[in-house]
Amino acid sequence: FTKQYNRLRQKLQAGGTSSGSIKYQKGPSKGSSLSASRDVSDEARKKVIETKLQEHMKILSKYANRIHLDEIPDGKLSVSVTNDIKMSNKKAL
Repeated sequence: FTKQYNRLRQKLQAGGTSSGSIKYQKGPSKGSSLSASRDVSDEARKKVIETKLQEHMKILSKYANRIHLDEIPDGKLSVSVTNDIKMSNKKAL
């Protein structure tokens, strides 16, 4: 962390700005049209997120047949596997 801080400080000093002379711009006043633009940008952002989600679902859909959420009957499990399951349940409690 200190190395990063020192490097950043050196870059800022080399650029001619010091930490004390940083000027901040005043933001827009209350009641401006910023809230309307935020609503529009929020809607656009939601649409982008939704399209990205749909793209990810299309990409991952090829793995859907590998996922089985139903329980495996005890008859198909070996003794060591059932013992491991019992032990992990005891550890969780």
